[in-house]
Amino acid sequence: MERGLITGRWIIPIEETRENTGKVCGGKASVLGILHREGLTVPAGVCICTETYETYVDRTGLRGRILLELSRKPFEEMRWEELWDISEKIKHMCTRTPFPGEMEKELEEGLASYFGDKAVAVRSSAPGE
Repeated sequence: MERGLITGRWIIPIEETRENTGKVCGGKASVLGILHREGLTVPAGVCICTETYETYVDRTGLRGRILLELSRKPFEEMRWEELWDISEKIKHMCTRTPFPGEMEKELEEGLASYFGDKAVAVRSSAPGE
């Protein structure tokens, strides 16, 4: 799926999502692409692909740290407060760890080429939704 900055492994325009892209950009985003092709009005948008996250946690070393936090105790034995604490730790790790330079540059250029200087709204759509 290496087709340039905007249509590559990091970013896929909504109008290019397909039924089989749910694992890459989430079910809701894939359905929006289908609706767009059927002629329904769908706001312009892009998907930041799951490969972006996978590459980010690998290149920054976060994957091991996240797995360590998740493996401290079996989920079945955790209280909700423990799950909350783990999720806060992971969120903190991610917000404190910048994207690797080249990856950040590619994302910025890809998003700028699609949106220019327009304001955008962000909505999550995950695989399995």
